[in-house]
Amino acid sequence: MFVEVKARGRYETAVESVTPRQRNRIVRAAEVYLSAHPGVAPSGMRFDVMVIAPWRLPRHIVNAWRPGE
Repeated sequence: MFVEVKARGRYETAVESVTPRQRNRIVRAAEVYLSAHPGVAPSGMRFDVMVIAPWRLPRHIVNAWRPGE
């Protein structure tokens, strides 16, 4: 599992800030990491997002995207 953490003034803008370009960059970084550590994640990759906004509890978005989306 890989988690991207975003803090913004509102939850919505935090989620929107994980752009397709950034997702691709994160997927590539995860692939490089897993190729160097093959035993770490035998079941594949999962990408979650934690969004943080002032005076609110963090929100965890499970399976926020899949590679290639």
